[in-house]
Amino acid sequence: MRTIIRNSFDVKSKIDQLWAERQKHVEDMRVQFPIIRILTAVATAHNVTVADLRRRDRSHPLSLARHHAVWEMRRRRLDLGFQQIAAQLNRNDHTTALHSYRTFCRLVAADKCKVERAAVAKTLDGPA
Repeated sequence: MRTIIRNSFDVKSKIDQLWAERQKHVEDMRVQFPIIRILTAVATAHNVTVADLRRRDRSHPLSLARHHAVWEMRRRRLDLGFQQIAAQLNRNDHTTALHSYRTFCRLVAADKCKVERAAVAKTLDGPA
């Protein structure tokens, strides 16, 4: 009986430790990657402006850049939900951001947009 209780306590303390480490990581990412920095890096990689990313224009180059911006924000800012990401791009609904994320995930899986992804990674993470 004592073994079970001790192990339960060990598991709880390990979970608490992991949660604290995750919270610290999320806070570090929030400080390291402000939203405007991510948007600026993506806009530069796609040869558009941050204002263009936030416009209602649905042309293919801007949509692709917007998809990339959502993907980068979701990967680098774990504290942001899809509703908050959509709001940063002047969109009304979280499903718009979710669609952008899924679309860009498919492009990544198909090995597309490598040049733009590399440019953003170089800007945000520094040279490899």
